[in-house]
Amino acid sequence: MKTVVGNLILLFSILIFTWLTMTATPVDSKTPPGDEPVTLLAADIESEHQVILTFSKKPQKRPSAAQIQIQPPVKIHGVRWKGAQMFLETDSLKVQENYAIRVGGFGRKPLRPMGILDRFYSEKPLGYRFENGQSVFRLFAPRALKVELELFTSCDQEKGQRLAMAKDEQGVWELKLPGKKTGMYYGYHVFGPAGEGEMYDPERLVADPYSVAVCTKNTYRHTGKTLIYEDDFDWEGDSFLGYDWRDLIILEAHVRDLTAHPSSGVPDSLRGSYPGLLYPGAKGGINYLKDLGVNAVEFLPVQDFGNLEVPFKDASAPVYNTWNPYARNHWGYMTSYFFAPESYYASGASLAPGGYCGADGRAVREFKQVVKTLHQNGIAVILDVVYNHVAEYDQNCFKLTDKKYYFRLNGDLAFESKSGCGNDFKTERPMSRRLIVDSVIYWMKAYHVDGFRFDLAAMLDWETVDMIRREARKINPKVILIAEAWGGGEYELADFSRHGWAAWNDQIRNGIKGQNPENGLGFIFGKWWAKNNLASIKSYIRGSTVRDGGLFQSKAHSINYLE
Repeated sequence: MKTVVGNLILLFSILIFTWLTMTATPVDSKTPPGDEPVTLLAADIESEHQVILTFSKKPQKRPSAAQIQIQPPVKIHGVRWKGAQMFLETDSLKVQENYAIRVGGFGRKPLRPMGILDRFYSEKPLGYRFENGQSVFRLFAPRALKVELELFTSCDQEKGQRLAMAKDEQGVWELKLPGKKTGMYYGYHVFGPAGEGEMYDPERLVADPYSVAVCTKNTYRHTGKTLIYEDDFDWEGDSFLGYDWRDLIILEAHVRDLTAHPSSGVPDSLRGSYPGLLYPGAKGGINYLKDLGVNAVEFLPVQDFGNLEVPFKDASAPVYNTWNPYARNHWGYMTSYFFAPESYYASGASLAPGGYCGADGRAVREFKQVVKTLHQNGIAVILDVVYNHVAEYDQNCFKLTDKKYYFRLNGDLAFESKSGCGNDFKTERPMSRRLIVDSVIYWMKAYHVDGFRFDLAAMLDWETVDMIRREARKINPKVILIAEAWGGGEYELADFSRHGWAAWNDQIRNGIKGQNPENGLGFIFGKWWAKNNLASIKSYIRGSTVRDGGLFQSKAHSINYLE
């Protein structure tokens, strides 16, 4: 009897709960549109006497100057508004100081140094130079408090000679020493302000961002020393091939992959290396390119990069790697040094734990020989370059020299990652822009490279894009400039064409092959992807010009490709 009553009571309770649930007026937990609270998104130091606060929208009740506090204390003299931005006129702000701001009712934010750092600019040669009988070392580090050079006689030397450097008004630290230092190694110890968002660590040695050769240790930290390298390579009159862009037949290829397999016919000691590409009589390497009939090769990144990633599922590592069981970065899209050739591709190189790559700088001479020999066989050399971000896990020279100068940061001073690669390079900074252009020009002058394909090129600002084209054409009027014209949510094929660049045309790839193998097959599979049709395919083949309903100003700008 008790059991029956209990069951009846339980059933009655369920019915009552169900009825209440079905008949109750639903409660919308979402805030009605337009009623979201106003938040402080970012606080930026725009100049020595101006701070700009950016809110999520214009507050109905604007905070007054009395409700705002800057720490360490800085007096506010005036306030004005423009839309959702509040402009503060202040006493002098220092670039070496870390400030925070609190706005009554809207919370706190660190002050992010923005326009205030753009005033620093120098035309001085950076890196190592031999000038007037002296070895000159220069590093741009405008917010550093102190910089010391450490000079070594060998790559594996743990302690070297530490020497203080002097800073000029434009943020360049300099040291002059008598005589040449060819064959020696060096790095910097950068002392900077402590505080929110900083990455200065003077205990760590920072290789020169302008290193033309670098010796790196085989760890995922990719710790390195700059090698002072000098060679007398004989180009024997070699120069750029100067092909019309419309005549290019390009193979995208990986230096190691062209000869790594035994079927390449290259001896085991040279497989995957720069000299392996040129091995006489082999099926792989240059002979493979010639057999294909291409007149240009686009090498995946050969600028020095971190080959090793964080160990797989190692709880003691600073980042827990769940994505890469091989813990290798094979393709090379994580650049560490923009002026140095990848030394793992040099002859005799190894990634054996505890060892080093690049100790003697032979990669410099060997890659020059690759370019020279390819040119002798009518094959132009295009480099895939990555200036939109840098390596994520290495002991990176830019992060340790000045994170707040070289990277795009959010309102909380964390790295932005619209590239999807962990840190977006702030190409719009004057000295970041100069470094990118200097790097492009260096590879043209020192290595006779015919052109470049820019990874995630939509991450570059347009002033940098135009400067690259203008300066590169002074060296070679027919320099090949190709954009992977997307990244950060942008798609800019038409825009790059208007700026005089070519671009990878993914529309023909998607139209012919398809966008993906599951539900996005294209013409060769008897399908039409998206809005493609026969007229689209004809337009792609004709060059996808604006006149033909496409995106490009010139047929030469459309790099039609399949992969």
